[in-house]
Amino acid sequence: MEVKKKSKKLLLQIGLVLMPVFVLLLLGALWKMYTTTVDGFLEAQNTNIELRLTKTSDSVVKLVFGDDALRKWCIEQWKKDPALCRENVTEEEYDKYRAFMESYDGFVGTMDYVNKMPAEVQKTYLKTKHFDLVELFKNEAENNKYDQLFLIDVDQQYFGRVQCFGNFDVFTPGGEHVRFERSKAKEMFAYHVHKRGSSFTAREIFAAMYEDEPYDEKQQNLMQTYTYALKKSLKNVGAEAALVHTYNAFAVNPDVLDCDYYRFCELDSGAVNAYQNEYMSQYYWADFLFDEDLY
Repeated sequence: MEVKKKSKKLLLQIGLVLMPVFVLLLLGALWKMYTTTVDGFLEAQNTNIELRLTKTSDSVVKLVFGDDALRKWCIEQWKKDPALCRENVTEEEYDKYRAFMESYDGFVGTMDYVNKMPAEVQKTYLKTKHFDLVELFKNEAENNKYDQLFLIDVDQQYFGRVQCFGNFDVFTPGGEHVRFERSKAKEMFAYHVHKRGSSFTAREIFAAMYEDEPYDEKQQNLMQTYTYALKKSLKNVGAEAALVHTYNAFAVNPDVLDCDYYRFCELDSGAVNAYQNEYMSQYYWADFLFDEDLY
């Protein structure tokens, strides 16, 4: 009898020792199963999103341009003269464009068609193509409900809202304007946002803000003053994480900003509809960038 009691006690002790190990193994197996399922779901979701956006982009580009050489030419011209993307077509310009179309004997939508246009008609053509492109993307984004495309609702913690369409402005999560001590510090932040996370040097941002002025020691010190003012202004509203600064390399962290321009690039229907051919209007260097790979 005494031996049986000792055996039961020994088994109980062994069970108490092994139980935590068994629980850990079970939890590990369950976690592996969970992560594998989630990863598979996310991969399938991302593939679906990529296919839908690619299909939309391809169909819009084919409808607007038709000819690939014409697409590349238009993008090149828009980059050379970004103002064409913001200007509306006047009645006089449209009349000249229509007169050319009526007089042209050949296939439209080709480089031959464009090459035979007078220079002023080419500019009108570029304006109309840009308008057509934006409007078609607006319609596609709304019709396909791209704002509802992402199935997982992630509670993203943004440090602020950035407005690029119209005049550039920055707001706190509560909706209050972010106060910049210096106007040039605000312009520096606009350039950060404009680059969408791509890094740039102090000389590059100086060239954008001051164009042909020499980048001498005095100007370098001035840029350091503006950089300090920018960091201070963002720190005052708890948004210093929006900046990514290393030695002579500057960038913005786009993941912590709720930006209409960034959402437009993701074909968010609200942002696409909000774009009215005005982008950071107070800054002459700001052009609405086109991603040639997207279009």
